[in-house]
Amino acid sequence: MQITVDKKSGAQTSLKVEVPWEIVAGKLELAFRRLVKNTRIPGFRKGRAPRKLFELRFGTKDIEQEALKSLFPEVFRQATKKEKLNPIITPGIEVVQFSKDKPLILKMEVVGKPEVKLGTYKGLKIEKNKIKVTKKEVMSALQDFQRKYTQYPLVEKRDKVEERDWLIMDWQAFYQGKKLSGKEGENFAFQVGSSVFPVEFSSQIIEMRVNQSKSIEVEFPSDYPRADFRNRKIRFQIGLKEIREEKRPPLNDHFAKDLKFENLEDMKNHLEEQIKKIKENLEEKRKRYDLVDQIVNSAQLEIPPLLLKRKTKERIQKIVDNLREKRLTLPEYLEQEKLDEKQFHEKVKGEVEKNLQGLFVLDSIAQKEKIEVAEEELNERLRVLAKEKRPEEIENIKELLSARGQLEEIKMRIRHEKVIEFLYDHSKSSAKAGGDEK
Repeated sequence: MQITVDKKSGAQTSLKVEVPWEIVAGKLELAFRRLVKNTRIPGFRKGRAPRKLFELRFGTKDIEQEALKSLFPEVFRQATKKEKLNPIITPGIEVVQFSKDKPLILKMEVVGKPEVKLGTYKGLKIEKNKIKVTKKEVMSALQDFQRKYTQYPLVEKRDKVEERDWLIMDWQAFYQGKKLSGKEGENFAFQVGSSVFPVEFSSQIIEMRVNQSKSIEVEFPSDYPRADFRNRKIRFQIGLKEIREEKRPPLNDHFAKDLKFENLEDMKNHLEEQIKKIKENLEEKRKRYDLVDQIVNSAQLEIPPLLLKRKTKERIQKIVDNLREKRLTLPEYLEQEKLDEKQFHEKVKGEVEKNLQGLFVLDSIAQKEKIEVAEEELNERLRVLAKEKRPEEIENIKELLSARGQLEEIKMRIRHEKVIEFLYDHSKSSAKAGGDEK
């Protein structure tokens, strides 16, 4: 087997591999035997047809593809071992030549871990923000509790819809005579005047009566969340079932006592502390992200082009899948974000590249500082993920995750978390004006 090596940038290596014809011929014969086993040709018992007849009837392409399936892994393994390469993803493979009595020529793009030249990563300064909780934030939290305990009794003294009423209704939506709505239109709770539907929806149902049905038309804007309503005049067939009113409990000591506080002031103090803790946790995360950004920006590395291309494609596919769940197409999403396809691709590519840089930099620091994941640390994480503490169950989970190729991913995540904590412990915090020093 003859190999020509072309070293490229970013730990990517191009291999041109020539496989002697006699090896290829042997693989073709084995491939034919596998395929003919399940093939029936008139005049021959199943699996007994001669190869020449098989090729005349079905061609050679299937045999060649079957042979390449077994050749690719063997050639790749031998070539990377001979050239002392450590691939981190499956290679990009191109068949350059596949002709009888000539060497099979394959071109392989092999991606390894890029070399990382670390900058300074210990003793870096992190700017610390002062944590403040405003009266407005506390009031917003109080109002959240108020909404939670709001009651919606039936309106008894009238049967006509008024502004701000809460309605229980069924609706079906039609566009050009075609039904659009699904189960979301059954027993639908809607407050008159809310932004769930355009204003004309609410204005046309004012003074409707309970048990009344009505047909209305509503023009939807181009930025409406539901794609099949956007930029369309939709006809709704509505059936009103109930009219309810909103009764919020007053924010007073009695309300606070019902929730096991001494008084309203005590409840406010408790909420202020809770908000402060949340903000402190977010600030701790922000400082760690800032620290990693500094370290990545000071490091020198080049992401292999094939790895970046493949991960960008995977990320875009994930975005498309998520959009599909929201009933959005990619063009509709791009229109909302005011991006063309090229801008979107470059944006995703930039995010993926930054993420990969972070992964390789953290790996490099872990290796340099000998930061590893102990077995008990892995087991503890699995116990948390599985909510199961029996040792025998953890071993079963590990086997399952290992078979799926997910165990190493979890270990890598834990290792990176440990690296970030190591970096944070070796950093210095500088407070903004009004803040406290670490």
